[in-house]
Amino acid sequence: MVFEIDVRHLLSAIGVPTLVVYRTADVMHAAGSRYLGAHIPGAKVVELQGSDYFPYLGDQDAILDEVEEFLTGVRPVPAPDRALAMKHPAQTDRRSDVAVPQSLGVGVRCFL
Repeated sequence: MVFEIDVRHLLSAIGVPTLVVYRTADVMHAAGSRYLGAHIPGAKVVELQGSDYFPYLGDQDAILDEVEEFLTGVRPVPAPDRALAMKHPAQTDRRSDVAVPQSLGVGVRCFL
């Protein structure tokens, strides 16, 4: 029954921002997604790598990034996967062994 419904003639009447996302290897839905994007005025069409139809499978970050950019207008900045650690200046005195100040809450000695 659902395959008997044809709304193609209504696509040009859609007047709201529309995001169409599909996966390149999802052959069954790729052509229909491209058709939707071509016939909905101002639609943004995004083709992502992969074959997963369901958005909660596979590369979810790619889909969420596209949705976030579509809704906010800003591309999300990826979180860094590492941090820079620096020593306190008292720990870098190479002239002798220096006790780390107790004010730092650390009770160790540093031998450099």
